[in-house]
Amino acid sequence: MTHGSTGSGWSQLRQALEELDRLPAMPEMARRLLQIHANPYATVDELTATLALDPSLAAQLMRHARSPLFGWRGSIDTLDDAIIKVLGFHLTLNMALGIALSGSLRMQRDGSLGLDAFWIHALSCATLCHDLGRRMPAEIRPPAGLPYLCGLLHNFGLLLTGHLFPQLLQRIETAWDAIPGSSLTGVELEILGTTHAEIGAWLMEQWHLPPEVITTVREHHNDQYSGINALYPRLVRVANHLLGEVEEQELDSRLLESLSLTEGEIEEVLAQLELHIADLESLAARLAA
Repeated sequence: MTHGSTGSGWSQLRQALEELDRLPAMPEMARRLLQIHANPYATVDELTATLALDPSLAAQLMRHARSPLFGWRGSIDTLDDAIIKVLGFHLTLNMALGIALSGSLRMQRDGSLGLDAFWIHALSCATLCHDLGRRMPAEIRPPAGLPYLCGLLHNFGLLLTGHLFPQLLQRIETAWDAIPGSSLTGVELEILGTTHAEIGAWLMEQWHLPPEVITTVREHHNDQYSGINALYPRLVRVANHLLGEVEEQELDSRLLESLSLTEGEIEEVLAQLELHIADLESLAARLAA
């Protein structure tokens, strides 16, 4: 049970989810990518061949590779170029998996909890998590691409709620917007009896996502979590703080210490993100369309 959930509210909603005939099935592309994710001997050729089955996804990845976010100044003419020259195998795989999963769910585009807002926040958080993870010492540095995937999917429960229960999400959005600075999870608990963190983690479990992702989705609002895979929700928590998405005004120094990051490093990462916010907004708009 995630931090702050009420048992009865969540159990009732989970029962409603389990009884739905329209519970989203994992997209076929995501299933193929998960197979590659689980194979330590998978090759770039296998990844390229799989991604080529979905031209739209391949085009999204090439747009990401061409973005100034990744600092490549040469030409990107093929998917192989994007993978080999810019993104690398693991970041490409995790980026593609996150986009394939999230793109399978649709909801309203406008509003503070709409699809446009979801994607700009997801891409911003993922980019920060990726850059923060790369700055961690080698002995505790997470595998390449996994922090990006965790950042991209951490709010997946909002997508699922909006996809299956659009009127409920609208109620949550209206109540949240009515009190500036209020806690989103507090509003969710009032209306749903649970939070998007628990809802998202439930579907991640149904889809057999990596445990690091499930933990991140479930615990990213829980500042007390110190269990297995705590590194990943902590990275998301730092990223969300930089994006102004958490209630605390100051970042707990113990959180940075646990990741072996300094205030100076996180300020540098945020400054880099701010230089490229227009590029992120453009990528987000294409994903939300």
